[in-house]
Amino acid sequence: MNKMRNHFPEVISRIKSSHDQVELMNGVLRDQWKALLFGFGLGILVPVFLIVGFLELLSWWIVGLGFLVLTGLLITAMRVLESSVVEAKAQDRKYFLACIRAATNMEELHYAGLFGYPPGGTGEERDQSYVEIQKKLASALAMEVSDDFH
Repeated sequence: MNKMRNHFPEVISRIKSSHDQVELMNGVLRDQWKALLFGFGLGILVPVFLIVGFLELLSWWIVGLGFLVLTGLLITAMRVLESSVVEAKAQDRKYFLACIRAATNMEELHYAGLFGYPPGGTGEERDQSYVEIQKKLASALAMEVSDDFH
């Protein structure tokens, strides 16, 4: 029977706190803060321009130009938010693959999350699919499948 190394959770923790992972997470956080600040700015400026426009305190072309600027800010905020989502997915994918590469047996692959979302529906169908995937992978790796694994 294969057993997970006692220090495998520490291996995963070191992967998560590696320079590359921390740099990717900081980039995601920075982009999310930028998007938040853009949104905050829009939340303040849109009502101001609406009030100025309705009260006709400024010329109509200045208000129109202001709304064009606000539209540009909105588009920029959406692009920054979208890039942060893409970067977060890339970070998650790199972390997942690094954890799988560090695994040496089935239990560690399971702990790393390889069997977290097996295909094949829900309930009993998913459980059966999970067992089939586990057996295929075990035979491909020439390892035995632990009975307490599922």
